Amino acid sequence: MNSVTVEHFKRAIDDIGAHGDNDMLPFDLDTIFLSETKDKLAKMAFDFFERLEKDGKKC
Repeated sequence: MNSVTVEHFKRAIDDIGAHGDNDMLPFDLDTIFLSETKDKLAKMAFDFFERLEKDGKKC
Protein backbone atom coordinates (compact mmCIF):
# COMPACT_ATOMS: atom_id res chain seq x y z
CA MET A 1 0.00 0.00 0.00
CA ASN A 2 1.30 3.44 -0.91
CA SER A 3 1.46 5.99 1.82
CA VAL A 4 0.76 9.66 1.36
CA THR A 5 3.46 12.05 2.55
CA VAL A 6 3.86 15.80 2.72
CA GLU A 7 6.10 15.48 -0.36
CA HIS A 8 3.07 14.45 -2.42
CA PHE A 9 1.39 17.72 -1.53
CA LYS A 10 4.53 19.69 -2.39
CA ARG A 11 4.63 18.03 -5.81
CA ALA A 12 0.96 18.87 -6.35
CA ILE A 13 1.63 22.51 -5.45
CA ASP A 14 4.57 22.58 -7.88
CA ASP A 15 2.30 21.23 -10.62
CA ILE A 16 -0.42 23.79 -9.95
CA GLY A 17 2.18 26.57 -9.91
CA ALA A 18 3.63 25.40 -13.20
CA HIS A 19 0.34 24.88 -15.02
CA GLY A 20 -2.07 27.31 -13.35
CA ASP A 21 -4.48 24.53 -12.51
CA ASN A 22 -6.61 26.70 -10.25
CA ASP A 23 -9.62 28.64 -11.48
CA MET A 24 -9.81 30.78 -8.35
CA LEU A 25 -7.07 33.28 -9.12
CA PRO A 26 -5.39 34.62 -12.25
CA PHE A 27 -2.35 32.54 -13.26
CA ASP A 28 0.23 35.10 -12.09
CA LEU A 29 -1.29 35.29 -8.62
CA ASP A 30 -1.40 31.50 -8.41
CA THR A 31 2.27 31.06 -9.16
CA ILE A 32 3.42 33.83 -6.83
CA PHE A 33 1.20 32.71 -3.96
CA LEU A 34 2.10 29.05 -4.32
CA SER A 35 5.83 29.61 -4.64
CA GLU A 36 5.89 31.86 -1.56
CA THR A 37 3.81 29.54 0.62
CA LYS A 38 4.55 26.04 -0.71
CA ASP A 39 5.91 24.48 2.49
CA LYS A 40 3.21 25.97 4.70
CA LEU A 41 0.40 24.99 2.31
CA ALA A 42 1.74 21.46 1.91
CA LYS A 43 1.96 21.01 5.69
CA MET A 44 -1.59 22.33 6.17
CA ALA A 45 -2.97 20.05 3.44
CA PHE A 46 -1.10 17.04 4.79
CA ASP A 47 -2.27 17.69 8.36
CA PHE A 48 -5.85 17.95 7.12
CA PHE A 49 -5.44 14.74 5.11
CA GLU A 50 -4.13 12.92 8.20
CA ARG A 51 -7.11 14.07 10.28
CA LEU A 52 -9.52 12.88 7.59
CA GLU A 53 -7.76 9.53 7.40
CA LYS A 54 -7.79 9.10 11.17
CA ASP A 55 -11.46 10.07 11.54
CA GLY A 56 -12.53 7.84 8.67
CA LYS A 57 -10.90 4.63 9.88
CA LYS A 58 -12.59 2.37 12.41
CA CYS A 59 -10.45 0.28 14.75
